[in-house]
Amino acid sequence: MVDVEASDQRGRLYQFEIQLLVLPELPARILCGWADRYSAQLRRGEDYSELRPTYAIWLLGETLLAQVPGYAYRYRLRDVQGRGLIDHGGIWLFELSKLAVEQVQTEEERWLKFFNEGEQLIAVGRPVTRPPPHRSPRAELPHGVPQSNISA
Repeated sequence: MVDVEASDQRGRLYQFEIQLLVLPELPARILCGWADRYSAQLRRGEDYSELRPTYAIWLLGETLLAQVPGYAYRYRLRDVQGRGLIDHGGIWLFELSKLAVEQVQTEEERWLKFFNEGEQLIAVGRPVTRPPPHRSPRAELPHGVPQSNISA
């Protein structure tokens, strides 16, 4: 089940998932969910040129890639030399358990810190009624995800 599905004015598709528990089969589930969303765009006999880029953005409450440094991963369809086959989206994973940001520097960090520490903000008496303020009148996606107006 997808937590939120959205599209932007260019027709690009987005699926946002929040996964608190990381189970061994999660990587296959992530890929299968992205592939399902991507392939569901076409019906039998429709032209492949109708396919739109699809982005899966996962916020993980636990560590999935313990041996890999960092908290943000951006996967795209590439060969071993890094050459892309088709630029039709990708999968973005954010391991909130690895996020160690004291001073927010980017919009990505601001949003991830909000998701990671929102409960503590409530505990100290700060109202959390909407996402943290940002510099732009529209919501910004994590680094690397195309920016445009998105509608759910």
